[in-house]
Amino acid sequence: MRGRTSRKVGAWSVSFTLGWMASCWSLQAACLQDLKLMTFNLRYGSSGIGSYFDSNGWNYIQNPRLARVTSVVSRWNPDIMGTQEGLDNQVRDLKQALPGYAFWGAGRDDGKQDGEYAGIFFSKHRFVQTEGGHFWLSATPEIPGTVFAGSGNNRMVSWVRLFDLDSQRNYLVANTHWDHVSQESRRLSAELMVQRLGAMAATEETLVVLGDLNNTEDSVEVSDLRKGLDLKDAYRLFHVEPLANEATYHGFSGSTAGRPIDFVLMSPAENVIAADIVHDNFSGFYPSDHFPVQVVLCLEEAE
Repeated sequence: MRGRTSRKVGAWSVSFTLGWMASCWSLQAACLQDLKLMTFNLRYGSSGIGSYFDSNGWNYIQNPRLARVTSVVSRWNPDIMGTQEGLDNQVRDLKQALPGYAFWGAGRDDGKQDGEYAGIFFSKHRFVQTEGGHFWLSATPEIPGTVFAGSGNNRMVSWVRLFDLDSQRNYLVANTHWDHVSQESRRLSAELMVQRLGAMAATEETLVVLGDLNNTEDSVEVSDLRKGLDLKDAYRLFHVEPLANEATYHGFSGSTAGRPIDFVLMSPAENVIAADIVHDNFSGFYPSDHFPVQVVLCLEEAE
């Protein structure tokens, strides 16, 4: 098994092959400048008293999910991270707990603070935000809270333009969370994103799309998005052969059986030197009901 990790720190378990570790260390050692991208569905969290006594609660009194999420992000240290489902209180908590990151996002219900965010955290020391915006996955994408017919929830895309002070590169980063009920809604979401992002992306920019797409890589709608924007699945570039234990949704069970529904997509393709479905847990307690996905790109190799 290559690159699908299961780790703990302190009480954490560590299981992966020595051969894979040596290979990744060798690849990363040969890279002078890298870029770490993560997508992380946080699972919406209640701010009510019940969450203090729920082992999966954001504010669980013994081992809050906030602390678990913060530990995972700090350990893997992504340069850019797209999060899904976070509510305003969760976003505020993470901004306070992760002071090295700037944030762009809005609540999907009103375009301000109400509802789940498809937010983007990025290193404030490495990137300068030059532009940002949002649109809703609907027939009226400029109107907050609108949906395609048949959708289970309203859905949106948040996007930022970032200038990388280290590499002097420009990035257009979009983050989204597609509908979990309607395949037609997802198909229309792919179509709208191809139209919108395709018109926005400049030739000198790298386009990055992060998100929970609520379907697998071989689905029509995910394929439409990738083909329409010439996006490459960064995880699949590194792990070419699909395996049976690549699930990214696990419902707090820790099960790895299944296929990814959370993606890091990019265009043009970059040199991927590491890719992980992050199975970090704390004595059996997970940070979310999804496993985050992180990839490492090499932007400049050693000569």
